[in-house]
Amino acid sequence: MRMEIEYKRMAIFGTLSLFFYIIIPLILINILSTLDLLSFNSSFIITLTVLGIFSVIITIIKNIFSKNTVKGNIIGIISSVFSGIYTFYIFGGFSPNKTWGSYQITTENFVALLGLQLIAWLLLIGAIIRACGSAVHLMENIKRNKKEIETSEKFQYHQIFTFIGIGLIIFMLGYLGSIIYSGTNIGVNVRENYIPSYDNSGTPFDYEDDNINITANFDLQNYGFYTISDVVIDVDIYTLETSDTTQIALPDNTKIGEVDKAKYKSFPAKQSSYNEEITVSIFSEYVGGLVLYDANLSLQIHFSSFYAGIIIDFYMTQKVQWDSIV
Repeated sequence: MRMEIEYKRMAIFGTLSLFFYIIIPLILINILSTLDLLSFNSSFIITLTVLGIFSVIITIIKNIFSKNTVKGNIIGIISSVFSGIYTFYIFGGFSPNKTWGSYQITTENFVALLGLQLIAWLLLIGAIIRACGSAVHLMENIKRNKKEIETSEKFQYHQIFTFIGIGLIIFMLGYLGSIIYSGTNIGVNVRENYIPSYDNSGTPFDYEDDNINITANFDLQNYGFYTISDVVIDVDIYTLETSDTTQIALPDNTKIGEVDKAKYKSFPAKQSSYNEEITVSIFSEYVGGLVLYDANLSLQIHFSSFYAGIIIDFYMTQKVQWDSIV
């Protein structure tokens, strides 16, 4: 009868782990990819599946034995370590040379790259705590088998790790929930109108010493729980189509100006900031072209920041209409 119960336990937990480690992640990946909310490369999906298969096998083996046996504790340690590796990989912990993990949000108007290494490390710490709990339980069972401690039901040291693990899970769920909620309450609006600044240096018919700066305004609403900090903005400005028929002074599809690593103040939680400025300097060789010709311009904006322990790289494109100055 005892073996029958263990086999039933093995089947139940094996099936649950199959759903948790393989089926549900693949379904989510398919849904998010279909909706163009996140993109996943094939190597990530393959590695995730392989790790999931090993996790299922380890879970099945773990539940063959009772958790109060030496074998059960040894398998428990292996299971905790492997689950830590699994979640550490999912959240980009094995990407030390990148500023983000494996996740990219893509919509029609922007692309966002998310650095989730903090979550990866917290989950890995949780796995290490569970492994330590299984190791302590192992030592307790070894002593019990040697009759060095009593077998009566009482508080045991491995239960401390259990309580810590439960507390960490509750913290992680609350933390992730707050990030999701806060993320839905952040908005960025780059205005289509712009403010040109033209300086002819006192020589109205000589464009070589002239300067043009284009200032665009943006609003940022942060109604989440966390401050947006370490904000750096890069902007590249390109021509799309111009009225320059010669394509010499102001050719189509050409980078004509930029702003490099403009640093901004932090944006506090529960506040909005309006009319923040981005000033783009035009390269001197194209100043004359903008003075003389109309153009459709594209502002390619890169916004990087640190938010709730997550590194965010945000890319968007804003099109504007340029009218010649003369």
